[in-house]
Amino acid sequence: MGPPHSQQIHVSNVVNSSVLPNETAHSISSSASSADASITITNGAARSVYDLQTKRKQYLILLAAAVASILVPFTDTIYLPALQAVGRDLSASQDLVAASVAIYMLTVGIGSLFWGPAADKFGRRIAYACSTVLFLGTSLACIFAPNIAVLVAFRALQGLAVASYNTTGQGVIADVFPPHMRGTASGLFMIPLLVGPLLGPLLGGVLSQVWGWRSTFICLVVFCGGVVAPLLAVLVPETHQYRVVRTLSRTDPAAVKLIAEAEGILSRRPTFAAPWVPLKYLTERDIVPYALLTMSSFGVMFASLTEWPVKMSQPPYSLSEAMIGVSYLAMGVAGFVGSPLGGRASDVTAAKWNLVPQARLIANVAAALVIMPAGLLLYGWTLHYNTHIVGPLVGHFVIGVASAAYLPGLFGYISTIKQQNASAAAAAVQASMFVIAAVLIYASVAGVQSLGFGWFFTLLAFIQLLIAVIAALCLWRSFSRVYGGTRVRRQQQQQPGLVAGDSGLKMMHSRVELLQTASDDRGAARDSVSAV
Repeated sequence: MGPPHSQQIHVSNVVNSSVLPNETAHSISSSASSADASITITNGAARSVYDLQTKRKQYLILLAAAVASILVPFTDTIYLPALQAVGRDLSASQDLVAASVAIYMLTVGIGSLFWGPAADKFGRRIAYACSTVLFLGTSLACIFAPNIAVLVAFRALQGLAVASYNTTGQGVIADVFPPHMRGTASGLFMIPLLVGPLLGPLLGGVLSQVWGWRSTFICLVVFCGGVVAPLLAVLVPETHQYRVVRTLSRTDPAAVKLIAEAEGILSRRPTFAAPWVPLKYLTERDIVPYALLTMSSFGVMFASLTEWPVKMSQPPYSLSEAMIGVSYLAMGVAGFVGSPLGGRASDVTAAKWNLVPQARLIANVAAALVIMPAGLLLYGWTLHYNTHIVGPLVGHFVIGVASAAYLPGLFGYISTIKQQNASAAAAAVQASMFVIAAVLIYASVAGVQSLGFGWFFTLLAFIQLLIAVIAALCLWRSFSRVYGGTRVRRQQQQQPGLVAGDSGLKMMHSRVELLQTASDDRGAARDSVSAV
């Protein structure tokens, strides 16, 4: 028998690295240029689209996307220690200064609805490039803002620009990481979103105290132009699966047949949906309870973040701007701890109960149900009674852990059941969570003034608990539909490998595909009308 036949595929600016090593029955040969790469596929077992990047390249792409996403919270929290200074310098009331924070959060949510469909239609690199140029321009305008009205206006545009980084990044994760690794990847990706409260205030407090609040925006321009833009340009190729597979099909149609998912990917041509179309995902019963819990968890976390500097600048704490920044360390450390643990727990539960896609949310919902309300109560009442600063710091840490542990599971779940529309589906969830955060940021000013810290955060804890109970009941219902039937139990007894191993994994994939197909069918009519 002669040697196996090999097919050579040359790809420009699409795939910069190649398939897995010899044990996967594939081989690789790469050119020296980073712009061109050659992939050699040896005929044999069908390969996956997720094998187009080596493990090293997958994690380099994840690193670049995660570093870019840090701009979402960094742009908000670097500014928080300087709120009092902004009010004094621009002769603005506390409500107007708070509006510059709330409007940013609001437009991040609104912008997500545009960037998600844009990244799905035109590709990830185009979305990244356009948003980076817009962010640099609006940040420069904030530096020279002569009054609070101009600052609020350009903060709004800044939010529209930065919204792309998280939404597009979720699409990139769905492109390069297979479903069984999605929770871990999402957990690593979410770390910057949740440690922004560590780096932003810490750096912003020092900058504002030494050089004034405008220096915080100078820092954003330098970080975006000098770090984020080069990383995205060098490390992130076009990852959109449709565009990658289509390029390969034009080069060598026979070789594309070796990619197991190629037919399904090419059968779904991306369209640009109107910005409001992704919101349809929030009405689907498999998403809505967990999306509501995301809105609640994220919103109350940012409400606590925004009220923190105001309280810390007053007696008995009377912290300086630099020390207020240092005091955010608790929330930042919580992100480092909670996010990877939540992502890993999501993958573990998804593998253990692999017949139910919602299983990856078990540990995450538990964190939102038990840990978050406890943190809110501790945070609110220690500040209400002006206890030693250790008390509210612990409360802040607990809030951060709960939020950090929940979000990776949610986004891993969303990207798994909405593979071909991962950015748009993530955009819908991100839009809702940032809009709710904006509402709670603005409402917290009046709420704390009228009710006090203790009762206002008790109210938030009650709302959080109620929504988490509803999500937990929906999760239990999903389990009972699959594992509660006598037929399934009988099959498990007859075939022990049904729940663990390859058989269970195949059934899980089939169930996910059914969810994707059903969703696509329900939204086909609306998409055809709204698509551009």
